[in-house]
Amino acid sequence: MRISSEIVNQFITLFSEFEDLLSCNFAKIEIAQVAPQLPKPPVTQVSVNIRSDNINSLNEREYKNFYQKLAFELLEEDENNLNIYALFTQAMWGKIRCLPECNNEKITKIRKPDADIIRILLSDKENDIEHIKCFMHELILNPFWIEGVQLFCDFLEKKKKNKQLDILIILTSDFISKFDTIELLRFQNGDFICKEEVYKYFVKSKENKKSFFSSKKTDKEHTLQDFEQMLMNIDKENFNNSIMNNINSLLDM
Repeated sequence: MRISSEIVNQFITLFSEFEDLLSCNFAKIEIAQVAPQLPKPPVTQVSVNIRSDNINSLNEREYKNFYQKLAFELLEEDENNLNIYALFTQAMWGKIRCLPECNNEKITKIRKPDADIIRILLSDKENDIEHIKCFMHELILNPFWIEGVQLFCDFLEKKKKNKQLDILIILTSDFISKFDTIELLRFQNGDFICKEEVYKYFVKSKENKKSFFSSKKTDKEHTLQDFEQMLMNIDKENFNNSIMNNINSLLDM
């Protein structure tokens, strides 16, 4: 991913805070610095520091790649790290502010992923981390393929990754609930972007989880935020696209 030197220079300190905060090490980024007097510029390693007021300077492709790279870094460190799913959904939906344009029949210009992609995602793989990466990569490329997110949820449930499943269901429910008519839109081929049964899967699952957490609270837990509310705060606090808001909201759990 190409980022201007001005942005990189503003990225100096915060990644070191990430490393302390998440107890992990991020790969260093090598930046070539050209000295006017030298024929061969030296290569310097720097830590990337992300500031919330500069992340919007990235175009959509850079933005998606940036958050995907962070999610994959954490995934390699610890596949059970819950922060991964905040970063993943940020890569997928962080730049989306409105629904895609459609014609009078609610058909958009968005192409539905073909059968080969679905077959690859559903095929068993020996390495769970690579399988998760495969799901995330395809869904980031196809952010309105809500049925694909459900397939990812089915995979997480099969692998008994229940906390990850809960996070993804709640974040997806929050996303689709922002748009009143998302279940009416269709892909280019006429298939629904978010079929009624898929919509109900996420919305009803979220409601069930809310009831579960409310009924299971102890006196000690009454002093903390509800798990579901903390996940909803990820979206609310992301008004400035700050990655630290995503990280901190999940770390509070």
